[in-house]
Amino acid sequence: SIYLTGLSHGIQPFPLASRKGHLITTSAIHGVDPKTGALPDDEIEQIQLAFKNLANTLNEAGGSMGDVTQILITLSSLLYRVTVNEIWCEYFPDVDSRPSRNTTERELSGGLIISLIAVGWIS
Repeated sequence: SIYLTGLSHGIQPFPLASRKGHLITTSAIHGVDPKTGALPDDEIEQIQLAFKNLANTLNEAGGSMGDVTQILITLSSLLYRVTVNEIWCEYFPDVDSRPSRNTTERELSGGLIISLIAVGWIS
């Protein structure tokens, strides 16, 4: 089980991520500021933090964003897809080694605009 200070699912009984051998899977990773525990009002900052929190979670597990094989992205509005794509290209600049991805839209609770779930293989 992988836990990070400042990031959790509150009283829910599961970790941010789980690693079994080389396989890593995450629970939903959000754009919460781990220093304050607050959700930024700025949508771009919230999306940036979600990806940064994912990267930090993978790092804690001994991996990196380069180990990700798939990311499931849930957005509160597909209007955020342009911003997600820009940040996606920053984290995955090599078009020949990007993970697969599925982006869906649905209502998210508590002011969230993005949720990331990732699968990876850490060698």
